[in-house]
Amino acid sequence: MALKSLNHKSINRLLVRSTNWIGDAVMTTPAVRAIRKNFPNTEIYILAKPWVVPIFENNPYVNQIVIYDSEGQHKGLIGKLRLARDLKRFHFDAVILLQNAFEAALITFLAGIPCRIGYSTDARGALLTHAIACTSEIKKAHQTDYYLSILRGLDLITDGQTLNLEVSKNDETRAREILQLQGISPKDKWIGINPAATYGPAKQWFPNRYAELGDRIHNVFGRPVILFGGPGDQDLGEKIAHLMQHRLVDLSGKTTLGEQRCMFL
Repeated sequence: MALKSLNHKSINRLLVRSTNWIGDAVMTTPAVRAIRKNFPNTEIYILAKPWVVPIFENNPYVNQIVIYDSEGQHKGLIGKLRLARDLKRFHFDAVILLQNAFEAALITFLAGIPCRIGYSTDARGALLTHAIACTSEIKKAHQTDYYLSILRGLDLITDGQTLNLEVSKNDETRAREILQLQGISPKDKWIGINPAATYGPAKQWFPNRYAELGDRIHNVFGRPVILFGGPGDQDLGEKIAHLMQHRLVDLSGKTTLGEQRCMFL
């Protein structure tokens, strides 16, 4: 459908379906900013899974976050129907699906959202009112541009690929405290490593290689090495620390995404 059929003034409440993984969600932040630029007076909601929520918590372009609790109340077929029912209560005028799955289109279709925008992938084109073709050129583009191209498919404006990762004052304060407890000044230069992956060993280096990398960083640069990770990565962090010859600051499972972001500012 062409842009002429998309009446901006009729979209008072807009839902944006986030991607499911943290790295992917970070790459969608330029698209979220562009969505706000195209809909300056619209209430913009993000539908996201719990572990992705911190990416958008302090985002100035988002009004509210709706949690997709896929491991709890929205688990399984009954849970998906419950989510569709919950979304229906918001009376959204439109949804932009940054996530490509068939499920994303089906849930918003069942929620009765009248304007449904997204790539026509995963056999879901019939569920969309504005199905954007995902061309071979788009597939080759940088991931940030991949999401922006959804908007370009409707002739909407975009304003670059700069990422938006906002943090709170509490995160800044807590980040300083964590570093100081480890004997590291906020002014010190250090190098961070995140060795974990969602699907474990199938997508990550061996622990002994991270340990060797950490020791080389110490020897070559003389900088402290800080290890990051989620709550499920603590055993991996302990293993790498044990294998290293030099001291490792292991913060696996001890920091939030916001605190980690502040440590790199």
